[in-house]
Amino acid sequence: MRRARRCWWAVVLVIVVALLAQGTARAAGNPVSPYGGLNPLSASQRASLLAIARDTWKFYDADVDQATSLPMDNITFAGGSATPTAFGHYTSAANIGVYLWAVVAARDLGLVSEPQARARIQATLTEVSHLKRDNGFLYQWYDTTNGNVLTNPGQVTAPRPRLRSTTASSSPTWTTAGTPRD
Repeated sequence: MRRARRCWWAVVLVIVVALLAQGTARAAGNPVSPYGGLNPLSASQRASLLAIARDTWKFYDADVDQATSLPMDNITFAGGSATPTAFGHYTSAANIGVYLWAVVAARDLGLVSEPQARARIQATLTEVSHLKRDNGFLYQWYDTTNGNVLTNPGQVTAPRPRLRSTTASSSPTWTTAGTPRD
């Protein structure tokens, strides 16, 4: 359990450093390319990428359960609706990690203010700190409305979860794999 606590603080430290570090998106306006000044983005390309980022942030902004600040696995816009028609009220460690990265990116791009980003991250990490774990590992699925462990999305809360989530330590992305609980 001590090891899990140390790992938890490492994750928090990385997120705090990311919030305090100079935003990479702000540096994109600099005419110097990361490739030695060759082929910098044109103003039109930057505008197109920023439009895509704004649209992407709209999804992540709407994809958070208001009661728990946990990101939901999915939202549905059926029949061409401009507002969500259904919500996947479940989440995983991968969903949470991607959401936290999205908040940092939105802050870097100026889509949310720094105080808004800090509040979102703090609310989500506070909820994550209360989620049930197995030997320090998050379980595969959680109900976003109450934080209870699920055996499978769409099913009722499980009295004894069978899967836990692990992250690939060598991967630059958060990936999850269900591992049997013995």
